[in-house]
Amino acid sequence: MNGLFDLSMTLVLIAMAGSVTLLVMSFLDAVPGRAARFFAMAFVAMVALQTAPSFAMDGEREGGYRDKDRPVHFATSSGLHFYAGGEVDVTGSAEDLFVAGGEVKVDSSVNAAMTVVGGDVSVRDVTTDRAVISGGNVEISGTIHKHLIAAGGRVDVEGGTQVFGDVVIAGGRVSFDGDVDGDFIAVGGDVELSGRVGGNANIRSSNIDIADGTTIAGTLTYSSPTELRLEPGVIVSGSIVRKEWRGDEDSFFDDMGLGKIIAFAVTALLATLAALFVFSAVVMAIFSKQFDRANGVVNVQPLQSFGLGVLMAVMLPAAAVILLVTIIGIPLGLFAMAAFAVLLGLGLVVAAYWTGLKVRGAITAGTETPKMWSRLGWMFAGLVLFALVGLIPILGNLVQFLAVVTGAGAFVLAASGDGQKQPEAVAV
Repeated sequence: MNGLFDLSMTLVLIAMAGSVTLLVMSFLDAVPGRAARFFAMAFVAMVALQTAPSFAMDGEREGGYRDKDRPVHFATSSGLHFYAGGEVDVTGSAEDLFVAGGEVKVDSSVNAAMTVVGGDVSVRDVTTDRAVISGGNVEISGTIHKHLIAAGGRVDVEGGTQVFGDVVIAGGRVSFDGDVDGDFIAVGGDVELSGRVGGNANIRSSNIDIADGTTIAGTLTYSSPTELRLEPGVIVSGSIVRKEWRGDEDSFFDDMGLGKIIAFAVTALLATLAALFVFSAVVMAIFSKQFDRANGVVNVQPLQSFGLGVLMAVMLPAAAVILLVTIIGIPLGLFAMAAFAVLLGLGLVVAAYWTGLKVRGAITAGTETPKMWSRLGWMFAGLVLFALVGLIPILGNLVQFLAVVTGAGAFVLAASGDGQKQPEAVAV
């Protein structure tokens, strides 16, 4: 049984478990029945839509299933080859190459561009025009006619590597042993350089080691906590420039006084509140009746609103991750992520609106439904209270989360009709 079939069965089981959980909670009145049935059917439909095409695409002519260890491979008419899988081993030639996987090995001739991403990446004895390589552990050797860009936890460019353009490397540990016709740029915790640089070299690292016999035709610019001491055999034809070291202990605020820091924090807070107010005003103008109903739902059905909000906060991100693992499910996965973000925003507005009306009720003892501008004003007061509550460590963020998910659940109940019989906006 192949890997995609296993994945599809897993998705079906997750859908069944999620649906049963929703229906059981509906039976226990933790979530209203209509909303529970809606999300259960939507979740099953979403999984089915992405699973069925996967079965169709996976079958081979003999009617069997593809070997689970074989990576996914697509090729376009223009010569682009795409590989993805847990373990990917690519040989041969291609016009353009894109490879992604957990463990990636590439020994290939690529005429145009090569992009490789993975956990452990080995790109050896390749010939390509341009190369962009990233991974946890990266090993590179071969001939690159233009530029090499690499990043990773550990990046090793082995001896004999020839780059006719520029080299840009970033990593925790960087080791380069080869010839570069252009400039060499490296940023890392430890940087080792040996070989030849035909242009300028620019290195930023807490520990720089330039091997004896290395030649740099241009200027050597470096940034390090200690002065660089070069071996006698290192030849730098241009000047050597040391720039100010700004290590991990430095921050954006180092050059700012206390007054500027406070001004920056206040400005950022006001800008955030202004952006939230504009968003809230727009959605309240569009969904004014739903927000009034949602406020009433929170008053009368707080536990149901919270239960539905928590379910959405768990299921939508889970559905997005599940859908994004397959190419066919990517559009639906992106939609689920967008829906999750929108629901959180709506939940924040509902929670702020409800809080503002509670404050209004405590101050004015009014029971009538406020006018639109009054709604916006009290909603903004709720946003300010939320911002102040968030300043409390841990507890403040917990309160904000509980309020937002409760507001999201109440809005869905109000929009779906499960809360339509509840009173509208009443400040009590």
